[in-house]
Amino acid sequence: MEPSRLPRQILLREIAYVKISGNPPKVRLKDSVKSEMISFNINFSDPEDLAEEHNQWRRLITDGLETHDEVEDAGS
Repeated sequence: MEPSRLPRQILLREIAYVKISGNPPKVRLKDSVKSEMISFNINFSDPEDLAEEHNQWRRLITDGLETHDEVEDAGS
């Protein structure tokens, strides 16, 4: 489109005055998992070692879920 055409001038004028919203950045999966582990009272310093022991990992998750639910129920 030629620079002298009216639609182009209007479009460029509108783009020049667009405000960028202040939306927060998207949360990464790793950050989300880390915050959940904190709320479940699970030590996340070495999650790979925890995950290698399947039965221990399940027990940690189950116990953490119970603790998390108790804290939420007490807060309500």
